[in-house]
Amino acid sequence: RLELAMASGAARHRHVPLVLGSATVAFGGWLTLKELRRDLPEPCQVLQVHLADPVVQRGLGFSVAPWSLRFWHGQVGEHFARITVPLYEVSPVLSVPCLKWPKHRSQVHAALEKRPGLGWVVLNLLEEPGGATTSTVRRTDDIVAAEQGAAVR
Repeated sequence: RLELAMASGAARHRHVPLVLGSATVAFGGWLTLKELRRDLPEPCQVLQVHLADPVVQRGLGFSVAPWSLRFWHGQVGEHFARITVPLYEVSPVLSVPCLKWPKHRSQVHAALEKRPGLGWVVLNLLEEPGGATTSTVRRTDDIVAAEQGAAVR
């Protein structure tokens, strides 16, 4: 009898990992959809339009995946923004157009300033090929001036 009671108790709890795993996957999917539907900050929207320009994409040498900007990070203030965006290219796998694989190509560092009457303007855009994060990015005079609210000398 004791063995039968222990076996039935173990059988009752066998579904717990499945339920917890399913709940975790569902919650992660919900968080992902919530993040993808959220609007980007205004400076990121300006940078998105800038990166979608065919001239900029020719200069980069690849077509930037539109969802790349969702991975932005940096500082967005009231009048100045410094944003870093990893850029991805989506290419077909084994020449099958419906199967696509993202490839991290580079990252860009952008400085934007909010100007009266014009809105957000891209001051500086620096591409870091390969997405290496170990090198330091040089702070140019226009970035320093915009942070201090002064004109570039």
